[in-house]
Amino acid sequence: MIRWVVALVLALAPAPLLAQLNVAETGHFRLHGALDARQLAERAAILEDFHGLLVRATGRNLPADAPPLDVFLVDRIADMAPQQALPPDAAGYYLADSGRISAVALAHRSGDGQGLSAQELLLHEYAHHFMLGAGRFAYPAWYVEGFAEYFATVAFVPGEIRVGQVSRTRRLALDSGRWLPMERLLAREPALAQPDDVAMFYAQSWLLTHYMFRTPGLRDRFAIYLKAHAAGSDPVEAFRAHIDPDLDGFEQKLRRYLRSRATYSTVARPAETSGAVRVVALPAETSRLLTTLVMLEHAGPAGADATAAVRKRIGDAGTDPFARRVLALAELEAGNANSAAGMLDGLLARTPDDPDLLRWRAQAAR
Repeated sequence: MIRWVVALVLALAPAPLLAQLNVAETGHFRLHGALDARQLAERAAILEDFHGLLVRATGRNLPADAPPLDVFLVDRIADMAPQQALPPDAAGYYLADSGRISAVALAHRSGDGQGLSAQELLLHEYAHHFMLGAGRFAYPAWYVEGFAEYFATVAFVPGEIRVGQVSRTRRLALDSGRWLPMERLLAREPALAQPDDVAMFYAQSWLLTHYMFRTPGLRDRFAIYLKAHAAGSDPVEAFRAHIDPDLDGFEQKLRRYLRSRATYSTVARPAETSGAVRVVALPAETSRLLTTLVMLEHAGPAGADATAAVRKRIGDAGTDPFARRVLALAELEAGNANSAAGMLDGLLARTPDDPDLLRWRAQAAR
């Protein structure tokens, strides 16, 4: 799935009342959801083990000071984003901007060949986050998506992780759809005007990445190709020079590879991850207002009317520290710096080292 980097507009209608939220914390994630502690801990452990897998597979890691990624599991994507800003069938998205970095995914969605499962989608988005934070190069467009697609199918079973399994969704598209020409797939800008083109781009990117990763003798040539692309070479000509000069013949190799029985690898799954996951129940006001805060951090309200809507949403809980936090940010985003500064000073008196409060207070002083 494309990373939908959208501007979240805070709706004036009341926010949906979400159930009590739990948060599961690991070394690299804060996973929020209205799931019981055991379910949420299992999903958090999968994400943490997935991070470890990407580190082993690439030999790279995120910066040591990178904050944990906030992940929100929701029953409806509309609970965390305006419906009109995303495709109607969107099952999640990834947002990275100056306010925060977040990933949002459906809490429940099975993979049926017609779309990625909730877990596949979340792993896909985290693979993008990892590549963005740990990568050294500017990668080809097909590889950015192919890398995420390849690792999205990872399966976690007791004691092991299975890597390189076939994507049912992408296999179905490749079996039944019209393939993009190789020149278009490899292009710097593939020009995907039609929905079918987008679906096929993802499918062929998955297959090409699978082929590159799992075909003996290709790893070194692939690394040279990536370096050439990063240095500014035309991606199509770099592929011809370092992988295969005959693009039509290479497509036939991919088709034969797809028909063959694709292999996958297994690696040991760490036994200690689950025990290191910490799950806590969020206070009632935090559960009720967390989505409002996240939307404000990503985009901010549009002005006085939206700020009034936040005040109405907070209601009688205006003395709650988290509610005050939300209202302070709403005032700040609406341009009411003096009002925001007063509230932020009160909050900082209680938690003087809070990095978000300090950042917002600095913004209010400009």
